[in-house]
Amino acid sequence: MNTTIRWTTWCLYALAAFQLLIAVLLILDWDDTVTSFAGESFAPTRDAAEGAAVGSLGIHVLLAIFYTVVAARLPAGRRGTRVRATILLSLTVVGGLVTLFAIADETPLNPVGIVLAAATLVLLWLPAQSRAHFARVPATTL
Repeated sequence: MNTTIRWTTWCLYALAAFQLLIAVLLILDWDDTVTSFAGESFAPTRDAAEGAAVGSLGIHVLLAIFYTVVAARLPAGRRGTRVRATILLSLTVVGGLVTLFAIADETPLNPVGIVLAAATLVLLWLPAQSRAHFARVPATTL
């Protein structure tokens, strides 16, 4: 595995750990999170805020799982894994920016995830080593 792919893989694992950290922080600060969500346009009532917090928790856990799976499969050099990683990272950047502007006070760590996802996208596509890694046709396994 070349250096660029190794760094890309580690960035994906770091994003998985970051998503789990956010999920844990969300659980530990549940009441304050729900209170801060209440009254926002996406959660006008306390019940809606509770639902938004549950949804947020679920998304962070799912993202952690997806990042782990993609990171584990990336070294094989399959183009489909690269496409899946690109979609996942792009959604993270866009979703992170939307969240940052929607509830900036409740998401102080959000820029960390956005920058890490954007850096991983760059590592995935720009370096020649990365392009060469995905240009080869990997051996099939039975």
